[in-house]
Amino acid sequence: MLAVASHFVGDRNPTGFHGPWCKAFINMIARKTGHFTNASLRAVDALHMGYRVKSPRPGDVAVMRSHATFFAGYGGRGFLGLGGNQSHHRVTVSSYPLSRVIAWIRLR
Repeated sequence: MLAVASHFVGDRNPTGFHGPWCKAFINMIARKTGHFTNASLRAVDALHMGYRVKSPRPGDVAVMRSHATFFAGYGGRGFLGLGGNQSHHRVTVSSYPLSRVIAWIRLR
């Protein structure tokens, strides 16, 4: 998951979706790696793309109230997320507090 997503680091919206596109990026990478996607573009709907896990592994999805990103490891303010529509509306690795995470999702 992270290997495919990392090819887009620095890009401005490779999804082509006009609007908040973090979930569109999750869908795009899931599709490219043969995982389940759902049509929703709401970040919180990433909760329905797999199953909840207590301890994330790299490539799992961190679902927050208004953002979803791939877990890339611990660091920064809590964890590092590789995702779309992050710093300056690009695909980046950004730091997030663990307290923002609603659930960690392992994609089906």
